[in-house]
Amino acid sequence: MSEAIKNITIIGNQTETWMTAILLFRALQGRCKITVIDNQEVSEPATFEVSAYFFEIHKRFGINLKPVSQPENSVLFAATQIISGQAADKSVWLSHDVALPQYKGIELPHITSFLNLPTENYSPSIYLAKHNKMLAPKQFNPVLGRYEPGGQINGEVYLNFLKEAAKFVGISSIHAAVTNVNFDSESGQVRQLVLSDGQTLDCQLVINTSYQTRQLLNQTQAFDKGTQNKAIQNTDTANKLAFSRCDQFIVENVAPAKHSKTIRRVGHSVLSQTQFLNKTVLSFYSNDDSGLNPDVQQYLQTHYPESNQVYQHMQMPLPAEPIWQANWLDFSSFRFTLSPYYPASTLLLRGVMRLLELFPGADFEVSNTQLFNQQYHLDITGFSEYQALFNYTVNLMFSDESSQLSEQNQHRLALFTSSGKVSHELNPMISRENWRNLLMCASQNQFGFDPVLQALDPKAMNQWLHQLIQKISHL
Repeated sequence: MSEAIKNITIIGNQTETWMTAILLFRALQGRCKITVIDNQEVSEPATFEVSAYFFEIHKRFGINLKPVSQPENSVLFAATQIISGQAADKSVWLSHDVALPQYKGIELPHITSFLNLPTENYSPSIYLAKHNKMLAPKQFNPVLGRYEPGGQINGEVYLNFLKEAAKFVGISSIHAAVTNVNFDSESGQVRQLVLSDGQTLDCQLVINTSYQTRQLLNQTQAFDKGTQNKAIQNTDTANKLAFSRCDQFIVENVAPAKHSKTIRRVGHSVLSQTQFLNKTVLSFYSNDDSGLNPDVQQYLQTHYPESNQVYQHMQMPLPAEPIWQANWLDFSSFRFTLSPYYPASTLLLRGVMRLLELFPGADFEVSNTQLFNQQYHLDITGFSEYQALFNYTVNLMFSDESSQLSEQNQHRLALFTSSGKVSHELNPMISRENWRNLLMCASQNQFGFDPVLQALDPKAMNQWLHQLIQKISHL
């Protein structure tokens, strides 16, 4: 293909579909015609989780989220509470702090562990969550550090918002399913999509977000030729998920929004719970493909007898093959219900931004596709490793001896407990601060001795901490 890319075809009808379309339209500033093959494959979660990265990307491309940010449609939270057993007082808090105060160049968690003090008392984000407060990060006194709140958004409202925005800016849509894909026998590029309404659509760049279309491709030998990236495989933990099933329930109520997320074990499932202005959302994650397990059913009958199930999704494994092959990208695996531990929306947004960084201006160069797959492989691996360590931490609180860590996470935990250092890559999917906060919980504050800390005056450190907690209490 020698001509510049002028047409992009996106297949699907999920939130991921329309988010990709809108972001590409705004980023490419009308240089490409974008067409959505709307196959009516709707399977939207009642809510999905977002990170600060979600808001940052929308702001960067001038997308005003005010219509979906009303209190009845969204909630922000400053920290996550991991509850052990039935008692809420037996819990640990995972902060959303991305910077904490330092004492003579030493990070706060190491000081509090050295003095056998609870770190969470000195975390601004945890203080806000415990007191059900929410402040914009810019309202923080720099002395107290910095945090980036997470949140949840109503899936249906956000999807409709994206569709209306796509219609307003002139993104074309065709209401039909893909019934066949015609490939070039030499290059492996997609030449045409055959649609259920009889149309045949010529293609330049194709992005798939549809599970149905992925199944269609799996039944063919689509990428036997022209796939120069076969050697780039997402090995290790990249295609392993902690859970394969998500069930969401809604409890209608009238209560103030709770600015924290809670995670607890319910039998062999993990419950992620958030509270909006007028409803409570219960999301159960498990590996039980046969149906809702008895522990969850009993929990709902006991605590939420009036709950209604609004969503059920079976999650595919993350792809083992390269995401970008020839002129085809497959984002169909990145559903927003992927994990209770870290927003899967971040994984999709990261993929779109990777594509824009390496967008083919005149041709589909092998080096671009290889670099994209290599970089995105690191993103997926980081995402999977983070959720695996989070799952280990939750299991640890329940004394689950069966939990095991990957070699990479064993190294991360050993390095952190012995020296307080965090192993991370350049431009990582999960920030160093996210890893540090999780490692604090996973290590259960079991640290090795640090000669630098031992040389400091504990009394002076205690005075500094006392002044710090007073400043935090004035938030």
